[in-house]
Amino acid sequence: MEYFSIKKAIPRQWLEKLNENNRSSSLISLDLSDGDSINTQPLNELIFYEKSNLYYKMLITKMEFCPTGPHSLARDLNTTPDVIIDSFINVRALTKSSKFIILQYKIIHRIIACNAYLHQTRIKESDKCSYCDQSDSIKHFFFDCENTRRFWNTIEIWLNNITSSSEIIDLNSVILGYDTNNPTLAIVILFGKWFIYKAKLIDSPLDLNKFKIFLKYQSLIEKQALIINYSIKKEKKFKSLWNKIEGNI
Repeated sequence: MEYFSIKKAIPRQWLEKLNENNRSSSLISLDLSDGDSINTQPLNELIFYEKSNLYYKMLITKMEFCPTGPHSLARDLNTTPDVIIDSFINVRALTKSSKFIILQYKIIHRIIACNAYLHQTRIKESDKCSYCDQSDSIKHFFFDCENTRRFWNTIEIWLNNITSSSEIIDLNSVILGYDTNNPTLAIVILFGKWFIYKAKLIDSPLDLNKFKIFLKYQSLIEKQALIINYSIKKEKKFKSLWNKIEGNI
């Protein structure tokens, strides 16, 4: 599965360049901005004589691209790749726990183990959702599925009741997962995605009460991390994330 994840993450521009060069026997010449150059033999007889730092320089100066995953997801959500990348960067403002950060990374690079992806990599025979008869894409996995949407609706009602607000949880807010104007909503959505991810892997029902127990457990972990690495700034940040819901979970 890791092989297919890496293969899928190869930028389309690179694949097209390799295919083009494979069809041609012409020499490849790469010019760098500072006057250095890299000359190679035909690709099918490629022998590199130059130092590795030249190739590193080539990668960081000449190959500016958007990875295929964020680009495709941006198209699906009718937004820009920069917004998708920012959603991964901003999740660090909510938690330092690596499993939640990695989850967001997998989402934006479209390598979540939903059934459509597993079917594409020939791990599963069907791409159908475990809860319904629809194709289980990432959007369906985290939002469009009827059971998943019902779960988000119960969270939305519960959260609006305890915070006296009228927030709406939609597809973009779930996938992008970060709202600077409402950090409480942001933390609930982030942990909600993890809860959905783990539940669907074992075909477990999505239940609000179980999610509250999960939230309580995570709040205790975050509080313990605050105690170990205490600062006034971190305490204010913790309160902004958890104060509105801590007494209701």
